[in-house]
Amino acid sequence: MENYRLNTRVASSEREYLIQTSNDTRNGLVCSMLFSDGILLETVEEKVELSMPDADILELVKSTHVERKEEVERLFAKFEEALNMEDTEQIDYLGLALFYKRMYSEAEVLFRKAVLLDPGAQSINTKSK
Repeated sequence: MENYRLNTRVASSEREYLIQTSNDTRNGLVCSMLFSDGILLETVEEKVELSMPDADILELVKSTHVERKEEVERLFAKFEEALNMEDTEQIDYLGLALFYKRMYSEAEVLFRKAVLLDPGAQSINTKSK
């Protein structure tokens, strides 16, 4: 079984990220990892059959990589949209989504924007407590 690895750099207005997708021949996995400043933020793994033909594994690595890149790009597009929003609840929700993805720089920008728009509002995070 061949080893394949794809790397793509994507950037928000705040920071640059690296998406790396590869197959792990020993464990029968396709792994897609998201890094920022050399720190692993998130890993998504998909099991593959060890008997799968190399061409199929390569296609799986490619499609997994494209899906991951599109997911991150959608988050960045929503982040850019949120910078022009006035809806503090939507800004807060997106900030939480980015926070849970460990995209702290973008999350902080949105949380600060929400506070500037409505200093007395409770965060989504504190409303449920």
